[in-house]
Amino acid sequence: MSATAPLHILSQLIEGLPSKQRKQLLNACEPVELVFGSVLY
Repeated sequence: MSATAPLHILSQLIEGLPSKQRKQLLNACEPVELVFGSVLY
């Protein structure tokens, strides 16, 4: 999630989680910057 992304749920997979697990997952996430075209390993 980018720092400018709205705080609403951005993924249907994440949205499908029960509220408690969704909050735990999102609290453990950290923002990263990705460059268009770069390869993730």
